[in-house]
Amino acid sequence: MSPPAADPRQRLARQAGAWYLALALVAPLGLVVVPGRLAGVDDPAALAGLVREQAHWLRAGLASELLYQLIEVPLVLTLYALFADQHRGQARLMAVLGLLPIPIVFVSMLGEVAALQLQSDAAWLAAWSDEQRHTLTQLGLKLHHQGLALAMPFWGLWLLPLGSLLTRSGLVWRWVGPALWVAGGAYVLDAALRLLWPALQPAWAGALAAGQAAELAVIAGLLMARPR
Repeated sequence: MSPPAADPRQRLARQAGAWYLALALVAPLGLVVVPGRLAGVDDPAALAGLVREQAHWLRAGLASELLYQLIEVPLVLTLYALFADQHRGQARLMAVLGLLPIPIVFVSMLGEVAALQLQSDAAWLAAWSDEQRHTLTQLGLKLHHQGLALAMPFWGLWLLPLGSLLTRSGLVWRWVGPALWVAGGAYVLDAALRLLWPALQPAWAGALAAGQAAELAVIAGLLMARPR
């Protein structure tokens, strides 16, 4: 006698968990590691020199950002397929909020691309002085940073309907949904501080990072999903 077919919802949940795990492995390079190598340098000339020295890291960070945006698409669509029959309205809201930050991140990447170009040996750059190139390099990196801050509220907001859907699904531990609400709130608060009160953000950075880390609970929940 052949074994019973796996529950389609369980299969979709585990597929989403695999995509989420891939996202969690790829994203930190572009979001944490590379920005950390440029942090704390405010002088345009010193920052430009660091961009030249760390050009390979910036390119790796751009590749990371590109890849995790591409992973986000099948992740969101798989989760939508999982929850569309459960509550179509909330599933649509989750999908829209999950996909909205993707074009924002793509546009923000142009700031880092410009910074790399400005510190290259391209002949057309001879028309500009070193001071102009250094200042524009700093501007490009700041625009990239601010672009990610604009995407960050959506990284949090999409977790709110996702947490609600997971809580009602009966596929994961019931605490996974509230963990996502905590993470979602942390992302939104972090974005508000970065955009509106940047001087306050460093004081809250540790607590906000801990709150955002609660998002990782969904990976374990989805990978081990089963009717409960």
